[in-house]
Amino acid sequence: MESPLELKEQANVLYRNKEYQEAIDLYEKSAELADDDLKSICYGNISLCYYNLEDFEESFEYCEKALAIKADYVKVRERKIRILLLQGKVKDAKEELEKGDVAPDLKKEVEEISAKEFEKEKEEMLGKLKDLGNTVLGKFGLSLDSFQVNKSESGGYNINFKNN
Repeated sequence: MESPLELKEQANVLYRNKEYQEAIDLYEKSAELADDDLKSICYGNISLCYYNLEDFEESFEYCEKALAIKADYVKVRERKIRILLLQGKVKDAKEELEKGDVAPDLKKEVEEISAKEFEKEKEEMLGKLKDLGNTVLGKFGLSLDSFQVNKSESGGYNINFKNN
């Protein structure tokens, strides 16, 4: 019977040949027989195979398994963050950043996407608030466009009615 390390090495060859499903099978066999350290590596490699097959849900699951064994597995954490970004889960990706080290460029990418997402949500919320304000003011024949807001020298705001 082959050792877990030999199975992993055979799986690595299959991976390099882009035979991902076959590699997954051998990584899984290796993981069944392996100690925790090798098991986390196998799970990380399985995750990478699924990632290359664009099966991001399975890839994510194996990221979780690998990180449950080895929380400081940087490459796997980075892959998990990339999957979260692909799924549009920016908030979850940002939270995942806090759990361990990642490459600075990935951290910057997540921060930029998060900032854009925040601005988008802010604009949507302001639009909804404006619609609500116009609904209420509409009952009096007014709209928010009937008012002008100016910042005062004291740091506050002055609201003036505009005669149209």
